[in-house]
Amino acid sequence: YYSRMTLDFQTTKKILEEVAIIPLKRPCDKIAGFSTNLMKRFRKDQFVASN
Repeated sequence: YYSRMTLDFQTTKKILEEVAIIPLKRPCDKIAGFSTNLMKRFRKDQFVASN
């Protein structure tokens, strides 16, 4: 689901709720936060590589 991930935590959290069954809120938030941070790092690396 890489193509659906965004730089926005709330959007990533909603996508995660659609594609995964995670019964507790805290692990869901942690995974969404990790995914958002990872997407930001990918975006930063692409920007640096293009310059």
